[in-house]
Amino acid sequence: MVVNSPISEHLYTHHNINTYLCNRDTFSKTFGNSYTNHNYVSNNICNSNLKIFYQNVRGLKTKLINIRCAFPMFSIYDIIILTETWLSPDIKDAELGFVGFQVYRLDRNPNNSSFSRGGGVLIAIKSSLESHPVPLNVSNVEQVYALVSININNFLVGCVYLPPVAPLTIVESHLSSVENVLSNLKPHSVFCGDFNIPHINWSSDLLGLSASGDLNPVSHTIVNSFLFHNFFQLNSISNNQGSTLDLIFSNSNKVTVCLATEPLVIPDSYHPPQHIRVPIKAKNKYSNTHTYKDFKSANYYAISSFLSYYNIGKPPFLCIQLMVQRLFSTKHCFNQFNGMFLIRPFILRNSLTGLPLFLRISYYIKKRAHAAYKRSNSPANYSAFSELRAKCKRLSKIYYQS
Repeated sequence: MVVNSPISEHLYTHHNINTYLCNRDTFSKTFGNSYTNHNYVSNNICNSNLKIFYQNVRGLKTKLINIRCAFPMFSIYDIIILTETWLSPDIKDAELGFVGFQVYRLDRNPNNSSFSRGGGVLIAIKSSLESHPVPLNVSNVEQVYALVSININNFLVGCVYLPPVAPLTIVESHLSSVENVLSNLKPHSVFCGDFNIPHINWSSDLLGLSASGDLNPVSHTIVNSFLFHNFFQLNSISNNQGSTLDLIFSNSNKVTVCLATEPLVIPDSYHPPQHIRVPIKAKNKYSNTHTYKDFKSANYYAISSFLSYYNIGKPPFLCIQLMVQRLFSTKHCFNQFNGMFLIRPFILRNSLTGLPLFLRISYYIKKRAHAAYKRSNSPANYSAFSELRAKCKRLSKIYYQS
């Protein structure tokens, strides 16, 4: 069931894709287990991990002394994300004691809540990393985003707090801002937060995100929106009630999440602290661009005029090899002649030849869905094709990275 709402009505549910890609068991039998699950990090494409700490701290005002004492141990992290900070404008960033970190935060205010107490979100990023806040198109949600530049990567990190039994309008505003940021920046992303949707079983695999359990209109909208944007939910750690309230979404299935061994403050039983690792791709030292000399587009008139200045003999008296050797006997002559040919980049053509079977079958299914849409011009067929196109892109990305 997909809830009729401004955001959810155009989204394509996870179950509909089974019409095209069979069920999960059949998919595994057909394509094999050649894909990568989200607990695996490939070491051959990255040289480091971005370390992120996340915790719902249930208030910082009364814990500032403890935080200052514990914070030196958290210098191992590159980013610290906190929800329910319970801060107010009278508490300055310097009072938090986050030495060596740039703090981006949004406290609870009349625009995002009718309550004065509670809420609040914060992202602290190491000052050695280049970062800046991301402006948002909504103000009625407790959320903050920052963009981090590392090597050749632009990395988006977000933090959100949705209160218990949040109205659907608030959830839709949050998802609208996520969609707006992704469409403008298109970065690798990690969104952390307390979504307060208990009793849901989350799973992520090659086909994307899925959820089961006590689903309601709010949880349906969240699941469908992040599924539409090809995100995974990576936190599988339950609290003492068997629920996962703090969710970690990412559009990379190589992000790993585990229980943090050291909390920033004494953890609440409903919110265990998380340690997140994000693989960062190394900056290439060498260019992958191949070039070639375009002999077809060469200026042969200029070449003929150039050669006429040199007395290199004629074939009856000199063999071809000796003529070439005499012509290029000087470096200056060779450089002049070599510069008469255009240098063009070599572009690999889009071909399915050599791709693994599961990827070729996925492309074939996508082409059939596209043909069905072109024949019918139906919105439902376009949604099916759009979903399959996104899945093919993800499969292709995983294949070329592995």
